[in-house]
Amino acid sequence: MKSHTLTHILSLALFAISANQALAAPQDAALPFLFQVIKTAPANTEGFTRTSIIYHDGDGEGEELPPSVMYYRGKDDDWEYMAISNRRLCKRASERKVCRAFEKFFERQPHLGKEITNTRIAQTGFVSTFLVHVPSVEIPSADRSIAFIGADSQDPPASHLTLYIYARKGTDLIQLAKHFGTCVHQDQEQLSDVAYYRKYCISDKIRAEAEAAGKTLLEHFYQRQ
Repeated sequence: MKSHTLTHILSLALFAISANQALAAPQDAALPFLFQVIKTAPANTEGFTRTSIIYHDGDGEGEELPPSVMYYRGKDDDWEYMAISNRRLCKRASERKVCRAFEKFFERQPHLGKEITNTRIAQTGFVSTFLVHVPSVEIPSADRSIAFIGADSQDPPASHLTLYIYARKGTDLIQLAKHFGTCVHQDQEQLSDVAYYRKYCISDKIRAEAEAAGKTLLEHFYQRQ
């Protein structure tokens, strides 16, 4: 059994966006022309950094992801963000594949332990695994939305726990996320990844923490302060 140690990934790929991929801008500045098709934005942008992201720098990292606008804040183990793309920005074959996978999420809920990395419209450099749906968290103003706990890791099954909300409003594709804990355990049992997730990562306590994280996301991004 592999050692259940967790590589620190939060400074990584979560917000490590190279200069030729991203353009940070003041909140009141107009979006670059490419992104003006996006109509969704947080109700309150105070305290968030807005970044326009195009993953086309040729290094292969994130090349499959569509262009998006990200509003984020936080550091280390305390961060949250909203990333927005649009169907019209899913132009290349790899981008269309990701956008289709993202939207299929609303039609069929994955099973515990299913890798869902190819459904993310933002973030690179780590694997995401579906753990459990959080039905109490939804975005009323969206056409469709689903909240769930994701296990994010570079060395599964030991993982960072993230509350994700995927949503669609019109042609906008919206991904919200908030880190809320870790699922790291040392034991000598010969557990499969799925058994590990079931034993350690979806307790009632973790589900309650995920629900609280989801409600915080909705307060921060969808309620005017």
